[in-house]
Amino acid sequence: MGNGQCGGKFDFTLHHIGFETDYYYHDSGNLQLSTQTIDSYENKKEGAEIFFQNATGEGFSSQHMLAWFLTQSRTTIADHLPPPGKIKAGRCYLTLPIKFQEGHFHMMTASGVADLKTLKLYVRVTAHARTA
Repeated sequence: MGNGQCGGKFDFTLHHIGFETDYYYHDSGNLQLSTQTIDSYENKKEGAEIFFQNATGEGFSSQHMLAWFLTQSRTTIADHLPPPGKIKAGRCYLTLPIKFQEGHFHMMTASGVADLKTLKLYVRVTAHARTA
């Protein structure tokens, strides 16, 4: 996902692992992503613009959704890290749950457009000590 500086003594490298979604849809658990969404994600991974803002139609990638979430929540990656004793070899895994109001973001599914209710981003974070 790229590198980030979050203040303090460390820089972080983020690796997108995957995501899980829930929709404002009567049969949300059985929705399948559209072929175009799957192809885009398989080819571009975290850079694939598969999440769409309803108001503008703008496409967001997992990287953009993470940045959007951090901006909206006024937090940094460092705020979401587990306590120091729980981090092994400078690496940990995070699940970042993002909740949406109906009508804000959608994805293309095999059944058509479906508004996102929740998006869980799965991220591996590696901390690197900053050199002076």
